[in-house]
Formats: sequence, structure tokens, C-alpha cells
Amino acid sequence: AGVDVMIVLDNVPWAFVNASDEGPCQTYGCQYLPPDDPAEFAAWVGELAAYVADAFGSGFASRVRWRLGTEANGPRWSDRGRLFDTYVECYRLCAAAIRKAVPLAQIGASNWVEVVGSSGNLTRNGSDNFQARFYDAVAASTATSHATTTATTEEPSAPIPLDWVSVSHYGGGHGA
Repeated sequence: AGVDVMIVLDNVPWAFVNASDEGPCQTYGCQYLPPDDPAEFAAWVGELAAYVADAFGSGFASRVRWRLGTEANGPRWSDRGRLFDTYVECYRLCAAAIRKAVPLAQIGASNWVEVVGSSGNLTRNGSDNFQARFYDAVAASTATSHATTTATTEEPSAPIPLDWVSVSHYGGGHGA
């Protein structure tokens, strides 16, 4: 029982992004893009996760769902996929920082945007493959982690966790 919470790491605090009003920042603001330094942002996220665990206990902290971004396959977080690699790296680093503080934390990527007929690979006429690329990155990290563990004496690299997914669907019914 109890209350379950989702912490959405979105609208990156200004301390982690430049204040430019050029390029994609002029339309959406740089808070909608990945942080300039994903490692610095992930360290802050790790401190937040540790605070949640310390303040509310590990049982509650383990039920918190963490989501990195909102509609990252659109203009937010990845500038419609142009910053895909930066998003994946930020997700990987943040997930590791969260799991260090809260080992049983549930971590999910951005909710994917799908607009019937114009965006999102879950639609009939979708124009992007962001989700598929992200799932491929998660799968590759799992395979790499397993291969490193079994083929070498090196410390295994942690796979990128993906405990749940969500979708924002805009447009007509589901049959469109």
C-alpha cells in the first residue's frame, strides 16, 4: 500500500544548459534539450535519488518510478533525433546514478510522442525511428554487459535499464 510517485526529469534546470537563444533553443528553450554535461547532470540526479532514499526510506524510494524527459523523440531532449546519442548517454548515466542510490529503482525513458500520420514509429505513417534506436541501444548494452562479464576478467559494464515505457498519443482513434 502507500503512494507511488513518478519523478520526471524534464525541463533541465538552467544550471545544466547554456542560455543560448540560437538554433533549437530559440524555439523551445535550452531546458528542453539534454544538459550540456550529462555526467554533471547525472551526478545531481544521483544526489536527488539519494535524498529520496534518505528522507523517505529505501522501501518507498524503491517504488518511485523515474522518467528521463518528455517526448524525447520530438523536439524536446533530442531536437527530433539530432541529439539522440546525447539523450542515450544522459539516460545511461542518470540510470546508473539512480541505481547507485536506489538499487531497486524503476527507470523508464521519456514517454514517446506519436501523432497520427506525422510522428512516432508506433503510427501507420510514422516518420521517426527514435524508439527503435533507443530499444536497440538498450539491447546492445545488455549484450555488451553479458559479453564483457563472460569473456574477460574486467568488471562488467552495467546494461542500460528500461523497466517500463510510456507513450503520449495525439490524434484520432487507435485504428488510424
